[in-house]
Amino acid sequence: MALGKRPPPLPKCSSSDIPKIWIEVQASTVPRKRGRGPSRGLTVEKLYKKFGHKIPVEFNTTSRRPKGKYNGEFIGYIGIIVRTSLPHQVRYFRKFKAKDFHEAFAFIQNYFVVDILLDNLCQEVVLRTMSNIFWAYRGELSAWFKQHGGDPEVRLTPFPNVNESDWKWLCDNIFATKSFQGIDNSPINQFKQTHFSRKGAWGSRVEEKYGKDVLGSRSGYIKGQGQVQPAVPKRPRGASSSSSSIQNMIDQVREEHRREIEKLEENSCQLEEMHREIIQMMQELRDS
Repeated sequence: MALGKRPPPLPKCSSSDIPKIWIEVQASTVPRKRGRGPSRGLTVEKLYKKFGHKIPVEFNTTSRRPKGKYNGEFIGYIGIIVRTSLPHQVRYFRKFKAKDFHEAFAFIQNYFVVDILLDNLCQEVVLRTMSNIFWAYRGELSAWFKQHGGDPEVRLTPFPNVNESDWKWLCDNIFATKSFQGIDNSPINQFKQTHFSRKGAWGSRVEEKYGKDVLGSRSGYIKGQGQVQPAVPKRPRGASSSSSSIQNMIDQVREEHRREIEKLEENSCQLEEMHREIIQMMQELRDS
């Protein structure tokens, strides 16, 4: 389709069209606790009926994110579409077919005032949101696989709302593969284990860890609050707290920071590559 030309009208869809997958539960003598079922976008449907028209959505051109009163419902509904409508038997987000995206866009445009195919900013926001939710969902599936031991019996216990054939494909082609099993030992995951989020940015715990190893810790002392109870005297750590040992620790911390910078640069390159893939995907969707 030529760029700038409006595509044919999208088919009418409703939340009842989203596939509902029922899981067979084995009979048990212990009554099952009733819990909240899978979300079907009922909040969005109620807003749609209340207004009598589609829900308005705005986008911030600076942060390139949805804004306004109903941005939460917009993102939440995209999450429902990704989890229930997109096929599970794909390895990467970029491997989805254009048909899959068009069907997902049809569900979204049925309830929200957006033109995903012609509005470049809207298309970029929707694709990025779908990609983030897709990988977060894969993380939940992976955690479920590991929680049940990762043995062949885990294939008999699929993730809730995932049918047996899709779950078996995910186990055989992704979670049970040697390449996936070795991800936990990758430098990126090791990097995450020694860092934590501090006000939206990565902060290192390496320096604090070495400081405790060298200088020890004081009983009753809380960082940022001082001494909250009488300290219990400790025996001196001897030669481990000498100036030479401290200098060695400082050198090690500097080396760790150097490695962290290298990993951050590597992550930045990966993000740039992902951004290029999204731009390419947007162009392919316009041309289709």
